[in-house]
Amino acid sequence: MTPLYIYPDKLKVRAIFVLGLILIPAAYYLWKYEIYTFSVVLWVAAFFNTVINFPKAFLNKPMLTLDENGITDHMNMPSVGFVPWSAIKRAEFSEIMGFKNILVILKDPDSFIKSKSFFLRPFMKSNQNNLDSCVFFRTNVLPDNPDKILDLINQMAALNEKS
Repeated sequence: MTPLYIYPDKLKVRAIFVLGLILIPAAYYLWKYEIYTFSVVLWVAAFFNTVINFPKAFLNKPMLTLDENGITDHMNMPSVGFVPWSAIKRAEFSEIMGFKNILVILKDPDSFIKSKSFFLRPFMKSNQNNLDSCVFFRTNVLPDNPDKILDLINQMAALNEKS
């Protein structure tokens, strides 16, 4: 299988990035008028928007790489990295906070979580407990139809299951 590199839709990501930057002057004016709590919330939201969306908006890196060995995640913050096909049971859609996501259901999520860094484990355990999957990909910035990506993940997982 030739590696499939999936890049974000730059227009969508840049629009989200610019909308997030609007939070900075809004936070400033709220602080100026002594509305501190909401101002701090906006500062934090603007910070996370910048950290998460700047690389997607302006760097030419793929979000996902699918190859004969598995999926490599470059999009999540923090990234789960490489997920081998042998670890994947199936993939399905789920709506999380109003956005459609691809959940990757693993055969043994606990051992997969243990193989990851100390920093990443709490995020993955929380996702596993709340979503029944420690690996998921947001579809709101995918350039193509997410159904195609979901089908490809399921086909490759099934193919690996047979071999």
